[in-house]
Amino acid sequence: MNAFTEFRNVTISYGGSQPAMPIDAYKAVVRQVEEWEKKVSMGVAPDNLTAVNVAITGTQRYKTHVFSVTTTFASGTYVFDWVETVPTVDDIS
Repeated sequence: MNAFTEFRNVTISYGGSQPAMPIDAYKAVVRQVEEWEKKVSMGVAPDNLTAVNVAITGTQRYKTHVFSVTTTFASGTYVFDWVETVPTVDDIS
């Protein structure tokens, strides 16, 4: 992370009865939160999300991780419920 995204503490939670998921999915979550936090630091935070499915990639080229995400940007709170990992966005169920 860089100085733009490390100006405040954040809370990242994995909700519900979280099943085991690939390490790459955890990396994808951190990268996504870093992107959102950069926007927050620039004063252009997106609208909060409530149980919205978000497809994000980690470091592995052919894996897309799908999460149901709830956010509160003002407090830096992010809840990710892993849904599935698929090769591409076209394979999302």
